[in-house]
Amino acid sequence: MELSETTQTYMEALNNKLSGMNYTITAVAGRKFDRLMTTAPGEVRPSSVHAFIERDTSLLYKPASLKTPAKIARYDLSTLDGIFDTVKVADPFGSYLYLSR
Repeated sequence: MELSETTQTYMEALNNKLSGMNYTITAVAGRKFDRLMTTAPGEVRPSSVHAFIERDTSLLYKPASLKTPAKIARYDLSTLDGIFDTVKVADPFGSYLYLSR
């Protein structure tokens, strides 16, 4: 199964932003969600789940566990503006995916 176009675009933009920090984002295609994985500096394999992107709607979710997303979508990546606005606030740790209090 191939990655969705939205996932590919978001992953490339996020990797461009994080290149100076030596973090790498990779993706694994799934049936309903694409899973973004973070590889920390000095690591060979991905060490954590960064986020999930729903393939049909292009909504970005915080991970609830290694295999499941949270119930509430955090960002809409259906447009290029949505992707680049989200990348502006993104960090390698996923803190931008927490709901505002």
